[in-house]
Amino acid sequence: SDIEAGLGSSYTADTIQALRRRSPRTRFVWLMGGDNLAQLPYWKRWQDIVRSVPLAVFDRPGTALRALAGKAAQRFARARIPLTAARRLASMAPPAWVFFHTTLDPRSATRIRSERLLQTLTEKKPEVTAEAIAIATANATTIATGAPRRRQRLPAPELLRRVIDSLEDGKAEGIVTIDLAGKTTIADYMVVASGRSSRQVVALANHLEQTLPGRIATEGKAQGDWVLIDAGDVIVHIFRPDIRIYYNLEKMWGEARPASEADGALDTETEAEAGVAPEPAWQQAPRETPSNRPTAIRLYLLAIGRLRRGPLYEVQALYAGRIAPPVTIVELEEKRRLPPAALKLREAELILAARPAGARLVALDPGGASWTSRDLADRLAGWRDGGASALAFAIGGAEGLGPRVIESADAVMSLGAMTWPHFLVRGMLLEQLYRAQQILAGHPYHRE
Repeated sequence: SDIEAGLGSSYTADTIQALRRRSPRTRFVWLMGGDNLAQLPYWKRWQDIVRSVPLAVFDRPGTALRALAGKAAQRFARARIPLTAARRLASMAPPAWVFFHTTLDPRSATRIRSERLLQTLTEKKPEVTAEAIAIATANATTIATGAPRRRQRLPAPELLRRVIDSLEDGKAEGIVTIDLAGKTTIADYMVVASGRSSRQVVALANHLEQTLPGRIATEGKAQGDWVLIDAGDVIVHIFRPDIRIYYNLEKMWGEARPASEADGALDTETEAEAGVAPEPAWQQAPRETPSNRPTAIRLYLLAIGRLRRGPLYEVQALYAGRIAPPVTIVELEEKRRLPPAALKLREAELILAARPAGARLVALDPGGASWTSRDLADRLAGWRDGGASALAFAIGGAEGLGPRVIESADAVMSLGAMTWPHFLVRGMLLEQLYRAQQILAGHPYHRE
């Protein structure tokens, strides 16, 4: 950019340092999109950047889940501040960052600036052109013939009422309305609700899209874990219960989550006593039972080697973000050149040192037990119900896992008799963990 050319810097970390030296009394805040937060670990000295200046991260279409489940967000999770404290961001000492769920616009910042510049120039020099006459004629023809026109935008209170009615019709749970007046200018209201499964989350979103007038933006329907609907004056978040508990948007905005969301859904018998009508077919979803009720167990992947961006990384990020809470991936590397036997011992030390306190350890080794997907789901449920708060999976490097890791493991599992590249194993394991969660939730993702 022009400022980097003027400062003679090639990297963002150098640019920030130069700006702080030039203006030591200025309080800088770096404004970035969610896509940049997801890619930040690939920037030079990215941790120095986060520790140098507060970050204001704005949601971008298709990036929210990937950004918040990414390495940078996980590494500096404790430095994230709630939206209610965003006004004080500039005065906070880094590391400090906030994530804004803003109005979504698929256009790039460069395109927006170009269009605004063009609009400004046009306003300064208005002229009647043949194109303008043609547009006016077309509009007049539309009115005269009764052709369909773009639906008009509703006042915010009426739009909010339609959103609530649609969610209630679809049997959404834990509907919370947050008045954003005085908190942000992105919208007038935010609505947070839950569906009991990914299928119901998507069904609720589809119903809202059909109900609301005007042009709306939707994100997250492909996965169905968290769907964001931007209807202009009202922003709607529809979650699976476990995803909602993890991100806890209500707390960020100063609202309490309803008791029904914390305690779980009513069982069938209670609903019958309350006179709740059966759901229509388009919104039916598996009932929540004690075996699939959301838990706080955290999953960790302790892996040897650093995976660079590419197809394998995309698979890893996809399934790590789908799992709730998102998996924490800890990459370990011994940079010294050691003989294979010594390297294997050193990597075992790194894995055991990275094991979270109190976490159960599962080692991946060809000599381990070969589990089915349902076996893995049963194991996860057993550890969860037994009070385990964390579970770590160890993946070795090219030489495999050292004996100390195998001996220290609570379980040893194998992905089959074939030999797999250790970087590929990450994505395979993460997909199986996601599949196991869907089995426990009664979701049709898994088929037997």
